[in-house]
Amino acid sequence: MNELTLRPRADDDMHGCVQALATVHAADRYPVDWPVDPEG
Repeated sequence: MNELTLRPRADDDMHGCVQALATVHAADRYPVDWPVDPEG
């Protein structure tokens, strides 16, 4: 079994996550509902 190491979330991680989700949303409209400030 492979070992998985997770690092603590960094301050700038959320921006990249929101950008990835925006890309998915543009392609297939998921998620349908977004928070007012997704990077909040």
